[in-house]
Amino acid sequence: MPELAIHNTARGGCYPVFLVFRGPARFDGAGGRRYSLCMGSDDPTLEVLRSIRNELQGLRGDVTQVHGEIQLTNDRLERLEQRQTQSEVHLATEIVEVARALGAVKELLQTSLDVRPKVEDHERRIAAIEARVGT
Repeated sequence: MPELAIHNTARGGCYPVFLVFRGPARFDGAGGRRYSLCMGSDDPTLEVLRSIRNELQGLRGDVTQVHGEIQLTNDRLERLEQRQTQSEVHLATEIVEVARALGAVKELLQTSLDVRPKVEDHERRIAAIEARVGT
């Protein structure tokens, strides 16, 4: 499929447009045939080309705006990632503290269970003493 390139240079009231068709055949040093058309400033083709140019300029503005929005989104994601990392570190620290507290509770329960036979023995002995005294 030939490639179409349009070159527009203003000279007075006439706008020469050069169409260069590049295809498999080579007809000049530039790699294609050159056709020169001279159009007046009120030519409908020129108006269409101006309209296309204006729409492209609008699209460039839209692309710039989207690029800015993407940059803002990337910045927000980076801040979110930093907060998530901080939260993970905080949670890891708290988990370590919970594990330490659980170890302390375990030791306390073991101590309590180790003392239980002694307490039961003391309660029996006190009950025997009370029974002898008659209280």
